[in-house]
Amino acid sequence: MKITGSQPLVTRQMTESLPAKVAGNEESIAAIVPLSAANEPVPEGALAALKAMPDVDLARVEEMKAAIAQGEFSIDLDALSQAMRQFHQGGK
Repeated sequence: MKITGSQPLVTRQMTESLPAKVAGNEESIAAIVPLSAANEPVPEGALAALKAMPDVDLARVEEMKAAIAQGEFSIDLDALSQAMRQFHQGGK
């Protein structure tokens, strides 16, 4: 399953759990959680296809394990730590 930046359910849950001082102020909510067409319902055919997909691509996991074991895959720890830091700081 491909993970993207547009997760409608998560966005809806985030806006529903915003502090009371922000609730009712659409401009403030949009500044925190930009609402877009990504919040539209998923078409039935696409939803069925997504439900049929495995949560984890086990074949790809095995490929990555083999590459790591054979020394064919390296991790840039500086880039990884920077990406993690940016993610947890809200993309700053």
